[in-house]
Amino acid sequence: MPAIKPDWAIVHAQRASPEGDVHLWGNTGITDPAVGAAENILVTAEEIVDPDIIKSDPAESRSPRSK
Repeated sequence: MPAIKPDWAIVHAQRASPEGDVHLWGNTGITDPAVGAAENILVTAEEIVDPDIIKSDPAESRSPRSK
């Protein structure tokens, strides 16, 4: 059976920059595999912050994937 190829993955993050980099805390479950498999990604965030804030904690950062 072939792997699923979803059209969209929806990710909710605590913080995001206008460029799309996000901070995710806690258990991310299947977020990384879902983002990797999806054709498009929709990110919602509790707070939009300056990119420098996202870069200040790289261990919790995720960047948009390049296509």
